[in-house]
Amino acid sequence: MSKHYIHGDQSEDESSHFYCSVCDAFFPEIHFFNQNEKCCNHWTRYDDAIRMLGNSPKKHEEFGRSINAINVFTHKS
Repeated sequence: MSKHYIHGDQSEDESSHFYCSVCDAFFPEIHFFNQNEKCCNHWTRYDDAIRMLGNSPKKHEEFGRSINAINVFTHKS
């Protein structure tokens, strides 16, 4: 099964980069917290993805994502 990322998930290849689902690319965490240059409401994108997957390990597994994936939003809070 291939790996899938939700908004803010840490890259497997570069631990200092996180996935932006709007840009469909990985960026340093400043991309998600820079108030002057925003491509979207990052917290809303993350919240929507988590709401979709819920707390079910099975849903995360079916999506192709570890329920324990490191995410820039949980990492920062």
